[in-house]
Amino acid sequence: MQIDAKLWQLYCDVYFSSHSVNTNILGLTDGVKGAIISVWNPFGQTLTLQQNALFSRKVLTYLNSKAIPYFLLWGGSKDMTYRELSVFVRVDSTRACQLAQQFKQLAYYYVDNGILILINSHNRQQRTVVGGLHRRVLKVSGLHKWRNALTAGNLAIAKS
Repeated sequence: MQIDAKLWQLYCDVYFSSHSVNTNILGLTDGVKGAIISVWNPFGQTLTLQQNALFSRKVLTYLNSKAIPYFLLWGGSKDMTYRELSVFVRVDSTRACQLAQQFKQLAYYYVDNGILILINSHNRQQRTVVGGLHRRVLKVSGLHKWRNALTAGNLAIAKS
């Protein structure tokens, strides 16, 4: 299954931000391989905040039950008006694809020595090297409204 070009380009134009003030994305991913996988909006369908909370809880419960270490981060547009809760998991590329499929995601990002690669979950031949992860991590300081207000202006959440 190919992801259409317009959606693929949106996925290529991704940025990431820490989920909490104490999380240093680049420090936690430096020199390791792993995947960034959304835990919201399965199959690309925009869900309500309550539906996304339930879905992400199931995913995190699974990761905990399998003792797969992870940390949370936001993935979205550069201005974060569209942002989805995501996880970074230290896994090899095969397991990354399996998890992305299990978590019902169309695509995922694989990080290999600081390089970000977008990969179709159901057709690994469709892939794009997005570039250095360091160029895609937003440097934020202090408390930002979009970080604390999940629903305010977040286009990744359907209206209830």
